[in-house]
Amino acid sequence: MSANRPSAIEKAVWLHAKDLNEFRPETLLKYGIKLSTARKFISYWQTRGWTVITRTDESKRRFYCEAELAKKLPQLVSAEPTAEGNMWRAIRILRTFTPTDVAAHANAGGVEVTVPKARSYCQKLLSVDYLRVRSTAIPGQREAQYSLVENSGPHAPISARVHGLLDPNKGKFFPADSRVRE
Repeated sequence: MSANRPSAIEKAVWLHAKDLNEFRPETLLKYGIKLSTARKFISYWQTRGWTVITRTDESKRRFYCEAELAKKLPQLVSAEPTAEGNMWRAIRILRTFTPTDVAAHANAGGVEVTVPKARSYCQKLLSVDYLRVRSTAIPGQREAQYSLVENSGPHAPISARVHGLLDPNKGKFFPADSRVRE
């Protein structure tokens, strides 16, 4: 089980577990996995914030799924081309880039990405530590150059109205930092 890519078995077990109100590792054995594997899956889900311990009884923990998050995650990933999706793909491929580079590579699939839109997306990713500044901007001379430091997976982190970033790969929301960095 990789930190960024759950196995097909884990995905299948998660699809069943997320619909349960409450479960224990032993509950997941009916899906054809070993107890040690069930514990690893639950541990991984806990680190991602998908499950929490609700209570303990006779030294056995019971878990439940964050049902609202579990219901929203599949809806966040769209098959339609989006500006964020195109920019995220460009960023993952380029690794070191300027907002102009991102805009140039993200104009595809009928989606138009402007340099200001790319700059805004880069600043949001920077505010949640997905990017690092390689070289700072010099107004009128050069743009800031960034590098990707948190490649969370193929689905684009989505800019949210509450000023932050929602990453469907991790199932987490990162509130935007009030500092402006570039």
